[in-house]
Amino acid sequence: MDYDLHAAVPSLEDQITSYLGENPPASRAELCEALGVSRTTLGRAITKLIDAHAVISLKGDEKTGAGRPSTLFTSARSCAYSVGIVISRASFAGVLLNRGGDVLIAQSIPATHPINYLEALDATGALLLERARTRGIITDYVRTIGVGLPVPMGSNVSHPPHSPYPSRESITEIISRRWKGNILIDTTARLCALSEALWGAGQGYPSILYVRLSNGIGASLVVSYHLSGGELGFTGELGHMRVPDVHTPCACGKEGCLETLASIPALCAQCDVSSLSELARKVSNQDSRTLSILEHAMEAVGACCANAALLINPRAIIVAGELPEAIPEVSDMLAHGLERELIPAMKWNIDVVRAELGPLAAAQAAAYAATTTASSIKKENEGTR
Repeated sequence: MDYDLHAAVPSLEDQITSYLGENPPASRAELCEALGVSRTTLGRAITKLIDAHAVISLKGDEKTGAGRPSTLFTSARSCAYSVGIVISRASFAGVLLNRGGDVLIAQSIPATHPINYLEALDATGALLLERARTRGIITDYVRTIGVGLPVPMGSNVSHPPHSPYPSRESITEIISRRWKGNILIDTTARLCALSEALWGAGQGYPSILYVRLSNGIGASLVVSYHLSGGELGFTGELGHMRVPDVHTPCACGKEGCLETLASIPALCAQCDVSSLSELARKVSNQDSRTLSILEHAMEAVGACCANAALLINPRAIIVAGELPEAIPEVSDMLAHGLERELIPAMKWNIDVVRAELGPLAAAQAAAYAATTTASSIKKENEGTR
């Protein structure tokens, strides 16, 4: 699935919900005047919104020429329209949004280990519904659901029967237990990148390379305000670029992949520690061996980023994930490796910046993406039947 980051022209339905969300209840005549549309055009849009329980009709006090009270319309602020759930190796996050895009519920909990992705998805959905019931949020009319998982989720992914990775069918089955609507499924890294591009460190940059350093290494590309998954949704597998003189077997079936050198488990193994917190403590204590290993690994990441930069010429590289959160110095190390591999005679003007947003923003981006691409998702689903 591809995402256009240019500000989309809001639909009439969007304009109506936005207006009603910011103003007192309004009549048809008032809405027609405010939005510059005919009564017939407004009527069609209002009907859709009422059917989706995004707008509520009320009886006004004033009387029309026929002697009947006029009908007023107001935004159904407490009615959920879209759901976003993102599972990462660090946390499970979920949000409920209304038709106007307001966050009604936002919930993030630490991940359990080892992660069972379907159980995590089910538990997060159950928690969202429980909190919604407690706060009086209506969830019966959800229309779009966005899901992010930290595993390959390209359109033709077919995991083996005993794979730890869930199938699209199993994900859809879990979601459909609670909500009926258009379902978007993508990788967590791409939805995190989308949130940063829309609202975070990447806001305003036309071209971005988003790099996530965690238990794995993933990336996403934004080119000319367009975040693309490629032909089958597999863009950004930065962690599976080969590193010279590295021969460690990788879980992907190759050897010498960047993940075998620079992921959190690989770094912990090389530095003889059992956790990221221990690794960060060694860095804080200026342990020379640990710093040398980390610098070597991050320069390799920087070199892989340079290879990507030579192809797409990004304006910024956003460094995200648990590793830079725990050890901020890795961003500068990566930048050094990047600079060494770019063409010296050319001025590249690439900003290397830290990510600003967390998992809840990624979940919000999932809900946003599911809503803005709903028509594309529907066509894609119909094409696979």
